[in-house]
Amino acid sequence: MQYFEIRLKEAERYRFIEVAKRKMEELHWTSSDLARETGYTLNSIYSFFGGKQKYPNKRLAGKIATVLQMERSEWKC
Repeated sequence: MQYFEIRLKEAERYRFIEVAKRKMEELHWTSSDLARETGYTLNSIYSFFGGKQKYPNKRLAGKIATVLQMERSEWKC
């Protein structure tokens, strides 16, 4: 499944990040690997996972979900 944009509510954002980190562990990926596969900078990945953004990047969330083959049911509240 390919996602183009994902709008995350606050609770979903934390679940999304948790699932993404678990998937990265399964693949033995670092943040650098994820940055390379998504085409975004490492700073963008750190910023997204840090949760400091008031409005997280919808396109980056979509790209992460696509690259890590995340199902909506895994993170959707």
